[in-house]
Amino acid sequence: MNVNLLIKTLIFGVFVLLFSSYFIAKNKGVQSFEKTQLLTEFDASLVEVIKMQTAENDDLMSVKKVNGQWLLSNKFDYPVDTAQLSKLLQSLKDAKIIELKTKQDKYFSRLGLQNIDKPTSVATLLTLESKEQSIQILLGNESTSASGRYVRLAGSSQTYLVDLDIDLPEASSDWLKPDIVPIEYAQIRQVEITLPENSFSIVRKESDDESADITVTDELTVISEENDKVRLKDNFELVETVEGKKLQYDSILTGLVRNIINLTVKDVQLGESHQMPVYQTLTLNYVDKAAHQALPNQQMSLKLFKTDDETPTYWLQKNNDKWLLQISEFDFKQVSKPLNDYLE
Repeated sequence: MNVNLLIKTLIFGVFVLLFSSYFIAKNKGVQSFEKTQLLTEFDASLVEVIKMQTAENDDLMSVKKVNGQWLLSNKFDYPVDTAQLSKLLQSLKDAKIIELKTKQDKYFSRLGLQNIDKPTSVATLLTLESKEQSIQILLGNESTSASGRYVRLAGSSQTYLVDLDIDLPEASSDWLKPDIVPIEYAQIRQVEITLPENSFSIVRKESDDESADITVTDELTVISEENDKVRLKDNFELVETVEGKKLQYDSILTGLVRNIINLTVKDVQLGESHQMPVYQTLTLNYVDKAAHQALPNQQMSLKLFKTDDETPTYWLQKNNDKWLLQISEFDFKQVSKPLNDYLE
């Protein structure tokens, strides 16, 4: 056999063998690598303090766990939105590395992973602390070519693409517990509306429809003082009617009650130093959720305020709590109408 041909054949064979070995090893590495957790040495379920910082906001989010309750430290210890918090912690716990990215800091800006001491940084520095450990993670851009987000552990030059699906807050108020009135419609029996010029009360009475199908699971069904099953009327009505006038439609006051229990908070501040006069007071008389009784045994007071500015803001204080809760102009107007607005 021609020596040159033999040499060429051997070289080609060696090349094929090396390439095949590299390809197999490369694919094995990828399969194993894709199963790697981002947080291999930190248990996100033990976290008790969470902080978020950006180049523009050194105190974007500060959350702590106190006696089992999550509170926003940078919002006067107001309760946090646990749905968003739980999603963040679970996403971090489940996050797996999809792909290794660059180690060169000159490319960090492309991934949104510059240190937050750089004025041009768009990263969010996430700090997680437990009793025994702490870790810092830079959260960068979402990938445009694949699902996931670019991250880098603080102090490390290695960047990653991970399967992390989270919505980062733009402001501290984004993680406030949204609902203000933790009461269901079926629990409320009476609402007293106190305005400077007039006051009125609305009530949900027992139904006199004896043919109504009554079950203990019906939200209209309660237990009377005599331990009998009674059914409540569908709608609220005025305690005292106005001569010559009637409600615009039967469910208009029911709408008011639903607007009250659907109020949501936009921001929070301490209420001890405010000088705003009370615009309106709403007093809710309700029953414990488990009570299933006709007569109310609980009460909640909501005081509404409006700033005297060219562009006013609207606030609420619940049960003389230490917080003033900002609500939207729309919500404020929905629950602060005078009686005549419901009549015709």
